[in-house]
Amino acid sequence: MNINKKKLITKIFSLCFLFACLGAFISCKNLIKPIKPSFQNNKDKQIKPDSFDSNSKIVKIKIDPKSFEDSKNSRIYRTVFPEAWSETKKNALYYRLAVKDSGGNLIRAISYSWSVLKTGSAYEVLNDGLSYKLQMTAYEDAIFSKKVLESDEISFTAGLSSFLSFLLKPSSTGKGSINLSVKFRNPNGDNLSTALIRNLQATLKNLDSSIVAKTWTTFNPNYDGTTGENCIGTLDFSDNAISPGKYIFTLNLLDKDDKVLGTISETIIIDPSLVSKKTLYCPVKIE
Repeated sequence: MNINKKKLITKIFSLCFLFACLGAFISCKNLIKPIKPSFQNNKDKQIKPDSFDSNSKIVKIKIDPKSFEDSKNSRIYRTVFPEAWSETKKNALYYRLAVKDSGGNLIRAISYSWSVLKTGSAYEVLNDGLSYKLQMTAYEDAIFSKKVLESDEISFTAGLSSFLSFLLKPSSTGKGSINLSVKFRNPNGDNLSTALIRNLQATLKNLDSSIVAKTWTTFNPNYDGTTGENCIGTLDFSDNAISPGKYIFTLNLLDKDDKVLGTISETIIIDPSLVSKKTLYCPVKIE
C-alpha cells in the first residue's frame, strides 16, 4: 500500500470520528431538556410516559390510608363524631398535586380522580436529581376554591424514591356540618300555656378558642303524640357551615321563669365536608 492510500484512509477515519463525536454531543444536549411547566385542571390529566425524556423519573403518587380513617375507631365517651368517609364521598372530591421547585415556585398543578389514586396508577414525572416541594390537596369543587383536606408540603429529590405517599388532614378553611336531635320529657308539652318547659338556651363553643360558633334560642319541639306527664319532645339543632375543630354543645331547658330544668353537654368533632350526627337524651328535673 503506497503512502497516498494510507493518507486517504487516515482522513476517512478522522472524518468518521468527528461525525460520531458531533452526534454524541447532540444526543447529550437533548437528554437534559427540562419538562415544560404546565397547569392541568381536570381530573386525571397526567403526563404520558412517551412524552418525557430519559433523564426523567416516574414517581408513583399515593394517598396514605390514614387520611380517611374513621375517627370513631378511637371512641371517647360523650363525643359526637363526623360520619365515616364513604367511597362515594371520596369520589366526589377533586385531588390536586402542586409541584414546586426547591425555592417554592409553582411549576405545575396536576389533578387526579379518586379512582386513579386508590388503584395506585397515579404518577408524576420529575427531573432526575432535582429537588422539589410537593403538596396534595382535596377540594369540594371543580374550580379548586373549597379546600377539604390537605397534606403537609413534602421536600423530595427525584431519583431517591419511586413513590410518594401523602397524609391528608382536615383543612382549616373547610366547613363541616352538625345535625343533633335532643329528646326530652316535657309534661303537658302538647299545650304551650301549661307545658313545664317553655324555652331553651343552646350554644356550640370551640374548645380551643372558646369562641361561640353558634347559638340557638328558638323553642319549637316536635312531640311524639303522647300527652300529660309522658309527653316526649324532640329538638333539632343543625348548621352546615362550621369550621373544623373540637366543640362543646350545651343545652339548657328552661321553665316559664327561665329556671334551668334540664342540661346536657356533649363534645362534637367537626371535619370539613362531613356531618357530625347523633340523637341525645336530656333528663328533666320535674318539680
